[in-house]
Amino acid sequence: MTGRYILIGGTGFFGAALARELRARGLAVVTLARGSRGARQQPDVCVDVVHEPERLSSVFEPGDSVVYLAGLSPLKRPVGGRRRYREVHLTGLRAVLKAAESRGLLRFVQVSALGVRPGDGSAYGETKARATEMLRAAAAGAKASGQAMVVEPSVLFGEGSEIIRALKLASRLPLVPLPQIAAQIRPIHVADAARRLAEVLTAKRLPERLELTGPQLLTFHQLAAAYLEPRGTRMVLLPRLLTRILVRVASWVKLPGAPTELEAMLALDNAGSPPPRPQELIVFSKWASVRDSE
Repeated sequence: MTGRYILIGGTGFFGAALARELRARGLAVVTLARGSRGARQQPDVCVDVVHEPERLSSVFEPGDSVVYLAGLSPLKRPVGGRRRYREVHLTGLRAVLKAAESRGLLRFVQVSALGVRPGDGSAYGETKARATEMLRAAAAGAKASGQAMVVEPSVLFGEGSEIIRALKLASRLPLVPLPQIAAQIRPIHVADAARRLAEVLTAKRLPERLELTGPQLLTFHQLAAAYLEPRGTRMVLLPRLLTRILVRVASWVKLPGAPTELEAMLALDNAGSPPPRPQELIVFSKWASVRDSE
């Protein structure tokens, strides 16, 4: 597939990995993000898609493929709360879709998450699910040659990921209490996820949906144990009743940075299906072999 790849949110954790993968294949990539002073990586184009949508049309060119990776953490409440989720996941996507349509762009990808659905009780899940509905409605109204794909990753890990940062902090302690969480996941290394997505993006036709999952089906307790125990940190599982109480209390806290609607988020089914070619992922995605450098 020729043409440029426009990555909205291309300097984030997943966006930066995808940009590296596409460029390694000799493809033209343009990253768009707000940018900020002191950031580890600046985008090719600094633009706030929520507050500066009029600038998008001048960036897009016929033949471009657009990937909307802009998103907020599902676990930490942003400044602005639920309103901010709506801005980033819905208002920004709407502006990008409108600009893409005005420039005749026919390939559009939205990065969502496994298990999100309308009415799940979390601002993250609800807005991600509504964004998928918005994309599919736009695709249905576009020209017959238009293509749209929704990407649904399980938990992404790797250097700079939230899960690795949290576990690195926990590994400094001799003992860590953990809540009992029944939900299962298939963690996938961000490099694996970027490579798999790049393969699909560069194909002639896009599927309507793409799951990004790793080879291991784990509970959150198993995931934590695989990282912490080799590093000398013991774990103790909290009683289920205490877990429910703590999760509910955490979900009620409305301060920025606090867990956001944790009760609803932890109920999501984030496992999906096994990857189609797991042997290609083992080198990166064997969760227990995550290096200390990450």
